[in-house]
Amino acid sequence: MKIISKIKAYEGQLIDSYNVTMSHEDQEFPVQVLSHPGAVCIAGSLDGIHYFMVNQFRFGINQDLLEFPAGKIDNPDEDPILAAYREFQEETGYSAKTMIPLGSMHPAGAYIDEVIHLYLAQDLSFVGQNLDPNEVLNVEMHTLEEIKDMIMNNQITDAKTIAICMKIDLLGLKEHSCNQELLKYTLYLLVCNQVS
Repeated sequence: MKIISKIKAYEGQLIDSYNVTMSHEDQEFPVQVLSHPGAVCIAGSLDGIHYFMVNQFRFGINQDLLEFPAGKIDNPDEDPILAAYREFQEETGYSAKTMIPLGSMHPAGAYIDEVIHLYLAQDLSFVGQNLDPNEVLNVEMHTLEEIKDMIMNNQITDAKTIAICMKIDLLGLKEHSCNQELLKYTLYLLVCNQVS
């Protein structure tokens, strides 16, 4: 696959739309691609058992979603980890001293270039929320088992929350612990980032 041309058709507050001409095996065809600056999603816990979650109204589906704290990267030059520190504090009221990267995910790679960076927040201290004017949310605490049950019962349908829950579960992550699996995974991500 090769991009022949890419023309911005619409510039929005959050998402831009592009008309793209692709080429494959001497055949050209048009596609529409949406562009998003990216986002972060953060899991955090005070005791290693109960995780911060937010029940937040989401305009796209016109209903509340239960999800891990998350937010948009403000501009292309912002380091995702700085956005993670900011968004976690804004939504939960807790400041983290440490952010451990858990990789990233593409929520809908068929038509949008958005990348969501996943983190585990540790060493938390309360400083107070700093919500945006259009944010309406309630902070809740749930165990990993409760979260997994809600995913399986379709009470949690948010893709980034499902992804980060799976990573935490598979790595066996606990607050104030740094096990060998986490060390190996963090080193793997660092090597991948250096290579890319």
